Amino acid sequence: MKIEIIKKNRIQTAKDWLYYAPPRKADHWKDGRSAKLLAEYVTNESFLTDVETWIQEFQFAKSSVLTCEPEAVTSLPGSGNGRNHDLLIEGKDFVIGIEAKVSESLGNLIKDEYNNGTQNKRYRIEQLLELLGLPLGVMEDCRYQLLTGLTGTVKAAEEKGKKKCLFLVIEFTGDVIKKGEEKNIKRNADDCDKFIASVQFPREVKCAGKSITCYMKRVTINVSLQKFTTK
Repeated sequence: MKIEIIKKNRIQTAKDWLYYAPPRKADHWKDGRSAKLLAEYVTNESFLTDVETWIQEFQFAKSSVLTCEPEAVTSLPGSGNGRNHDLLIEGKDFVIGIEAKVSESLGNLIKDEYNNGTQNKRYRIEQLLELLGLPLGVMEDCRYQLLTGLTGTVKAAEEKGKKKCLFLVIEFTGDVIKKGEEKNIKRNADDCDKFIASVQFPREVKCAGKSITCYMKRVTINVSLQKFTTK
């Protein structure tokens, strides 16, 4: 199996990634922060080994080639921006949508986005929860970014004709953690665990009349001397 990273042109290095698929905000591309770390990790040989492990774990079909698109966008209900995947991986019968973090926040709670949002935002949340078959009361204390990450991955699977999908939250740790950030990392881990427990995976959803089995996983990647090790 091999990895092909493509965004208009083939990407082989982190420098290529920045040129062809820069983050939406230029100041997000910094040493030791998630956007640049993800590019360095995905273009490192250890990434393929990890992907093979995840494919085996979730019993996805083996693929000769995995197509990876950085900064891929999937439309969501209502007007405005869609789901911006840090990386979207397409395999034989699955997609993997990736959200990468170091200590950056996962954003607001769903209830705050709903109560303080526009009519369009409330409509979007209602539609995304309906897609998952979950009521607002169950999910209101979960993070909105995780909701859009999961449902965006489901919708990407539907658009590409896949029966399975994995929403993967990658947390980078190790040398890249700055003093005082430990509490932010624990907060993100707790938020992911709460979301996973609330949704209850694997979860079968109907998207545009198609049945899709969705999964979610949080993984920690240790960064030390520019080497990436899965914990």
